[in-house]
Amino acid sequence: MKRGFNTITGLLLMLVISACSLTAQQTGSTSPAAPTKAPAASIGQPAGATAIPSAKTPLPTQPVPTLAVQDVSSLPRLADLPEGWSKIDPGGKTTCARGGTYSFSVRKTNSNKLLIYFEGGGTCYDAASCRQGGGVFDDSIDYEFVADNPALKSDGVFAFSNPLNPFKDYNVIFINYCTGDAYLGAKTAEYTYDGYTYSVQHMGFENARMVMEWTYKNFEKPESLFMIGCSAGVIGSYMQSPYILEHYKGVPTVLIGDSGGPYIDGPAVLFSNFGVENLFASWIPSYDQLISDGSVHSSMFLTIPAQTYPAVKFGLLDTTGDAVQTKLLSTFQPNLSLSASIDANLKKVRADAPNFLSYTGPGDYHCITMNPAFYGYRVNNIRLDDWFARLAAGQTVENVSP
Repeated sequence: MKRGFNTITGLLLMLVISACSLTAQQTGSTSPAAPTKAPAASIGQPAGATAIPSAKTPLPTQPVPTLAVQDVSSLPRLADLPEGWSKIDPGGKTTCARGGTYSFSVRKTNSNKLLIYFEGGGTCYDAASCRQGGGVFDDSIDYEFVADNPALKSDGVFAFSNPLNPFKDYNVIFINYCTGDAYLGAKTAEYTYDGYTYSVQHMGFENARMVMEWTYKNFEKPESLFMIGCSAGVIGSYMQSPYILEHYKGVPTVLIGDSGGPYIDGPAVLFSNFGVENLFASWIPSYDQLISDGSVHSSMFLTIPAQTYPAVKFGLLDTTGDAVQTKLLSTFQPNLSLSASIDANLKKVRADAPNFLSYTGPGDYHCITMNPAFYGYRVNNIRLDDWFARLAAGQTVENVSP
């Protein structure tokens, strides 16, 4: 059976920027619809890992990569797909970390509303964590597993038969993830570990761009757009959001990151092995600081898009007992609680972006938007599913906290 990756690692701040998980579940809970992937070991900086570079060390300028803008006319068109889920293998420059086939999924309905979901799945950052068998990130896509195949999902926002699901009639783009770069990569990197040199295709940004090329061609102007990023997908969704929002100007849009709020707001190294320094939206001057000094305050990943697009609603969803994020945080900051970290980051983000919303509550849920508890969960008598429904309907919601 293929190994799975249900836990953590991330881009580093001075410590770490993100934790990632492939399955959306409360501890011990899995969907009965299909086999799930086995948990991987969580890591900090493993033995033998390359030293973490200084957050103040500028990165060398890399050639601007050719982004994935291949002709998608040879791919199946939405009009030719049956209703329900379809898998598409886009080919071209898309790839998984070890060279495996990349694919994404589309759910077709009769509506003109669109949900884009960014999958999570672990992040590596050096020779030790990126090696094959390291158990840190999911490096392939396997449709036998519920984690990779949304057609097998039946919980959270994927419970399309649930009348409470605010997305039950939405078309859905499910962006699979298998590159170990939190969607920040457009580069092939070479690593040497224990005397062995190997390559990793950090092409998460390219893959997502290709999926969006197909989406733009087949959903010219949705009635409304809702984006959700799960864990590593939080970074991916915010990184891609300027490109998506520029294309869908005027479309009512919401972006919620699920399980990505406890970022310690400190300098984060933009690793040159991903090529991320060349991928920020060039028309947004605020990104210049990220490129010029090779570092970033983690909250800027959230605030820059929110400040640039004030008509869009951005936000974060977190639970303060999230074991995945708690474990990662405790590895680097044992004296900082998850709750305190979330509160500090949200305070910073909200001060810089008034259009930024949050829903924070108790419990051990990672990516609750793929969990059956999505419909029973409430904080201060505000149901989570209703909070999402109001956002999807363009209504005003309040920030929620315990």
